[in-house]
Amino acid sequence: MSMPQREVQEGPVQAPLSSPQNPEPVSETLRRGKGALRLFPAGESTSISWALMEGVALSLVVAIVPFALYLDFAVIGHGVPDASVTETLQELILLAVVGSVLYAGYRRPEERGFLVLAAGLFGCMLLRELDYLFDYIWQGFWVWPVLLTFVAATLFARKHPFLVPFRLYLQSKPYLFTLFGLITVIIFSRLFGSGNVLWEDLMGPNYSHEYKSAIQEGLELFGYLFIGYGAMLTLLRSRICARAGDGDAGRNLCG
Repeated sequence: MSMPQREVQEGPVQAPLSSPQNPEPVSETLRRGKGALRLFPAGESTSISWALMEGVALSLVVAIVPFALYLDFAVIGHGVPDASVTETLQELILLAVVGSVLYAGYRRPEERGFLVLAAGLFGCMLLRELDYLFDYIWQGFWVWPVLLTFVAATLFARKHPFLVPFRLYLQSKPYLFTLFGLITVIIFSRLFGSGNVLWEDLMGPNYSHEYKSAIQEGLELFGYLFIGYGAMLTLLRSRICARAGDGDAGRNLCG
């Protein structure tokens, strides 16, 4: 007895629907998500245009560094003291970073532990930059508000989600800019801007402490600009996640 054969329906092969085993690409999901079209325009040519615009924007942003140093040395003529244009811009950027990351944590309760801890660490960096103000209390007083901020942020992070949002952040675009900025500020500016290690031997009798200050503080401002850009992207990411909600876009991008 012959078994009935299934009819084979000819026609174009359709792509399988999104599922946990076959997730839809994040970019496509976001483009189709509610309110996401304005943030992630579809089309390869549009993506290339956005990438070029980002490159041009970052090129203009980093031009702030030589302009600030020019104001400090050539226009005002006071070098790079604590209240210089260069130092003030560093502090304003850090303040904006702390505010942006905290607001992102407010928008995303499921990432709040990690974001508050990150804001606390950047807050510690801001307090360290403002050490000259704390010196009016006594020399080295800045250590205490830094320790208080670090302990408070750590205790808060222990009671809120941390590891999962941190892992997701390591896979995101803001992480790359933030990491580059941190390496520039904490490591490269200290090594390349060190007078004892490099510039005294290179310049010999022509060495001046002002050169060292200009190089080091300029590199720090350069790094802070990239940290600020990473914080802006983090805030944008939290906005996208809040709009995506519990749909495919939210699960793919934000966990």
